[in-house]
Amino acid sequence: MRKWALLGLLTGIALILFVLESFLPQLIPGGRIGLSQLVTLLVLFWFGWREAATVLIARVLLGSLFAGGLMNPVFVLGLGGGIAALLAMALSLEYLPMASPLGISVLGAAAHNLAQLVLTSLFLVGQASVWNLLPYFLWASLVSGTAIGLIAYWIGMRVENFLGV
Repeated sequence: MRKWALLGLLTGIALILFVLESFLPQLIPGGRIGLSQLVTLLVLFWFGWREAATVLIARVLLGSLFAGGLMNPVFVLGLGGGIAALLAMALSLEYLPMASPLGISVLGAAAHNLAQLVLTSLFLVGQASVWNLLPYFLWASLVSGTAIGLIAYWIGMRVENFLGV
């Protein structure tokens, strides 16, 4: 019961970060740093991929409901990118045991952006020209993944020290 209460609290924190991020300027049109992905990464490290998937899906659904866009293209891109990021991060955590939160975060950010480009080119734009954005998205992945990874590492160390783990 305590675990689910904590996961609910973390989902709430992810939602707050999602809303706060909407007020930040975007470096790339439609691009966000992915502050709520920080919570997904931490839940993945602390609890595992199933719990991280639960928090991710709850955050995307609730965030879309609050933003008034459930089942719109933004929802599809957010969910598709989030699932791709979680899959990449979970697989790298499983099969690259020496990977750091920073490296795992960068891989997740790149997977998120690649999935969004695939979904955009297949379902929304229908043109290959969307792939011209790939270099910008990969640079954005490097920057945002690094920032989120460093924050996750810092928070993880603080929590581990606090808990005496």
